[in-house]
Amino acid sequence: MNVQRRFVTDGEVPGYDDDFLEWCDHQTLLLQRGDATALDWENLAEEIRDMAGNLRSEIKNRLRTIIGHMLKIALSTASGPRAGWRTTIREQRERVADRFEQSPSLWHHAETVFDQAYASALKLTLATLADHEPANADRYRRAAQDLPEWTLDQVLDEDFFPEPPREG
Repeated sequence: MNVQRRFVTDGEVPGYDDDFLEWCDHQTLLLQRGDATALDWENLAEEIRDMAGNLRSEIKNRLRTIIGHMLKIALSTASGPRAGWRTTIREQRERVADRFEQSPSLWHHAETVFDQAYASALKLTLATLADHEPANADRYRRAAQDLPEWTLDQVLDEDFFPEPPREG
């Protein structure tokens, strides 16, 4: 791996494209000083927009993960991985709750993307289950059609877990 090592010297202003971390540190210093004239406004605006987009994407991805694992619990007859799926659901719920605490407006975003996250999770989960048990792929597809529709509140409720399929 050929990485060029470059260190910003005293008085040198780090460029956005030269060293992102140094650029961030420098922009932070300028903001703390209130030096608005020296700020890199264009790149600052882009980074803030990207940060907001990343938070929105994170919520959708975490919802997809939670829903996917809930679907596995509800559809798969395999008992071995069930505890791991529940653990992942709990962890992802905690991380979503942390984000909502930091940015309550993300709740509205979660409501907006919930149906997309559900559809994506269903597609991915059915494919994953089919990969592990090709002989049961059609059964999983049919069973998924009979599942009750979960709400965002249920998906994020720390005490809610779907029932596993009945034997037989």
